[in-house]
Order: sequence, then C-alpha cells, then structure tokens
Amino acid sequence: MTAQPSTHTVKAFDEDLEQLRATVAELGGWAEAAIAAAIRALCRFDSEAAEEALALDRRIGALGEEVERRGICLIALRAPMADDLREVIASLKISDLVQRASGHARSIARRLPAVSTQPVVIMPAPLTRLAETAIETLRAALNAFAGRDAEAEGAITAASLEAEAAYDALYQSSMAAMIANPQGSASAANLLFAAQSLAKVAGHSAEIARLVHFAATGQRPPACRRNESPSHAVS
Repeated sequence: MTAQPSTHTVKAFDEDLEQLRATVAELGGWAEAAIAAAIRALCRFDSEAAEEALALDRRIGALGEEVERRGICLIALRAPMADDLREVIASLKISDLVQRASGHARSIARRLPAVSTQPVVIMPAPLTRLAETAIETLRAALNAFAGRDAEAEGAITAASLEAEAAYDALYQSSMAAMIANPQGSASAANLLFAAQSLAKVAGHSAEIARLVHFAATGQRPPACRRNESPSHAVS
C-alpha cells in the first residue's frame, strides 16, 4: 500500500508553491516597470530612466536566480506529481520568459546614448502605442498567471499577434521615411530596434499565457501561426 503524504507535508508544499508563484509575480511587476522606464528613456532622452531600467533588470536577474533555486529545491525535496509538477515547471518557465522581457528593456535602455547623439527624430505615435500594447499584454499574462486563468490565453495571443503586425507596419513606414530622409536613418534604425524588442515582449506574454493554460488544464492550447521573432529583424 502506497503511503499517503501527511497533512503537514501537503501544507508545506502548498506554502512553498505559493511562495514560488508570489516571487514570479514580483518578478513580472519589476519587468513591467523596466520596460516602461526604458521606453520613457527613449521617448524623452532621459538618462535617469535608462539607468532605472538597467537597475531593475539587474534586480530581476538576481531574483530570477532565486526563483530557479526555489523551484529546483521544491522538485527535489517535495517530489511533486501531476498538477503540482505542472505548476512548478510552468512557474520556472514563466520566470525565464519574464527575464527575457526584461532583457529587451535592457537592450532598449542601452540604445539611449546612440539615439540621443543622432539627429532628433519625432517619436512616431505607432511606437508609443506598441509600447503600451506590449506592457498591457505582459500585465494581462501575469494577471492570468496570478489568477490561474486558462481562458485568458486566446485574447493575449491575439494581442501579441496584433503587436507583431504593428511592428511590421512600422517597419515598412520607417523604411520609406529613411529612404526619403537618409540623415535620420541611424536614429530611425534605433527606434525600429526598440519596436522589434517590444513586439518580442508581446510574444513572450503569449507564451506565458500558453503556459498558464497548460498548468491549469494539462492541455496545450492550439498552436497559433506566428513567427519566432518579428518578420523584419533589426540589429
């Protein structure tokens, strides 16, 4: 006869899992703030906002290591199975995706010195809207994670595809503007890089939502047709 886990063991596991989830949620909040600071830096040529984004990214990296340590210990010491194991694995993967999103904020912030020394280019309204979409999509995915909302995946995936399409449209219009005004090409290229990074943040958000769906239901949602990265890469 298989021994059943004691009430104490089950309670301890539940507490450890909730702490893991809370830490991932905290990570997500900082990532949102890092992205917002990076875009603020780019829009306003604000070096303090750029440093804020970089400082948050460093904090996120350290906390991400803590999430990984907690998750590994939870698996090693508690040996979760079935639904519980899915929750732990999903939390670890979501932590990694959040850190990738923060990495895009870091990349945007590091572009500021180059952009601020180039001919001034008016920040296109589509880029501002794309930034808002990226942050809102990440927030929606993290809310789905916090609420174990498997049904949110469809709307979040749709929003991420819209962000990708917005980047593609922005790329086309920017290429035309760069041809018409070559002097602004360097600045426009840096802004396009930021737009590409934001589209990728939205893509990571969709992956978070898919993981939430899987953790809650044990089933993977139907694959959507999307690119691994936005169609037009800028480096």
